[in-house]
Amino acid sequence: MFQFENFNDFLYMGGHGYYVWVAYFSSLGVLAFLLVAPFFRKKNIIKEIKKQRHYDSTGYS
Repeated sequence: MFQFENFNDFLYMGGHGYYVWVAYFSSLGVLAFLLVAPFFRKKNIIKEIKKQRHYDSTGYS
């Protein structure tokens, strides 16, 4: 059922393990960034809106 004899063979993948794992981890890194980045952007946008509202309410331009 399992194609590899042991865990080390699974990681090595017949010599292709380095490329496979780099591809997996870089993809996971990009996905993590795409999930986290909007939260930080939202925080910055809310901060800018509050700053703009403060300037508008005090009459500064």
